[in-house]
Amino acid sequence: MFLSLTIVFLSVGGRGLNLAAYLTFFPYDKNEAPVLSLVIIFFAQITKITKIFVTTGFGQFDGKIVILLIIVSTVGTLIGIVLNNKIPKKYNHSLSIGILSVILVLAIVNLVRLF
Repeated sequence: MFLSLTIVFLSVGGRGLNLAAYLTFFPYDKNEAPVLSLVIIFFAQITKITKIFVTTGFGQFDGKIVILLIIVSTVGTLIGIVLNNKIPKKYNHSLSIGILSVILVLAIVNLVRLF
């Protein structure tokens, strides 16, 4: 849960970081990790969405952008599934470390911009 809350706070995109962390540090395989990641990110985002709904409402969001984001997210997920099935299991750890490294750099950039 701490991992997901950190992801939401830093706005680095959660799926890649969650997947890499679950595959690297926890005993999940590449079929279990995406499901767990999706569930945890969903619940972590509920509070953010509720806060927006209660405070400012959704009127400030452009509906076209929301639809575009849904389409891009769906296509990205489908591409990820195809790539996931083609990558041999022996590369999972190296790939996870690489993803974690890239996201760590993005998180540091976001922290620097925040302060």
